Amino acid sequence: MVPNIAPFGLNCNYKNHTSDTCRKIVTHSKIQFNSQLSSKLKGFADMFVVILVLAALTIATTIPAEPQLDAYTWHIVDWQAGKSHGDPTAPVTGWYTFNVTGLLFGEGSARIPPFTAHCEGNAEGDPITSNITSCILDATTSPPNASVLSQVLPVIDYQAYVAIIYSFYPEESQKKRNFTVNIAEDWAEDRPPHNFTLAPFEIS
Repeated sequence: MVPNIAPFGLNCNYKNHTSDTCRKIVTHSKIQFNSQLSSKLKGFADMFVVILVLAALTIATTIPAEPQLDAYTWHIVDWQAGKSHGDPTAPVTGWYTFNVTGLLFGEGSARIPPFTAHCEGNAEGDPITSNITSCILDATTSPPNASVLSQVLPVIDYQAYVAIIYSFYPEESQKKRNFTVNIAEDWAEDRPPHNFTLAPFEIS
């Protein structure tokens, strides 16, 4: 209902609404009323947008985000690697041995189950390399459908480059996930076994 805003007590409702003065007053009143209504509706719309934004922010802060993989690490324990020395005409050979452990990381669909494995193998050639070798998984700390592989990569360098791949099937999923890391350590068979930590990354 458009309010009666006629000046000096003039009643523009009912019988008097046909006079020129009343028509002008009523027209002006409608314009003013619509302008006020439009302003209020815009205010409500702006407030509604703010409420939606706040609701989205609340949801975003209450839903746990997937953990960043740069916080996921593997522990290499008792690492040792050696390469043959002596007869330069003989084929170059090498060997490596170590244990690798990954702790439980993440939750839900992003969960990475823990594992522990012992890896060892032999290498030869120029550049020195090896076949892919299956590591021995600790069944008490590793998922039943997992595997850990290792391989000496054919890199021309004075260091040993060994790749590790950890694969598993997430619960209730048929899509395998694979994580890998490359070790670069000296061929130093006389060096006592030592430990270090590396950050793996996911591959398809």
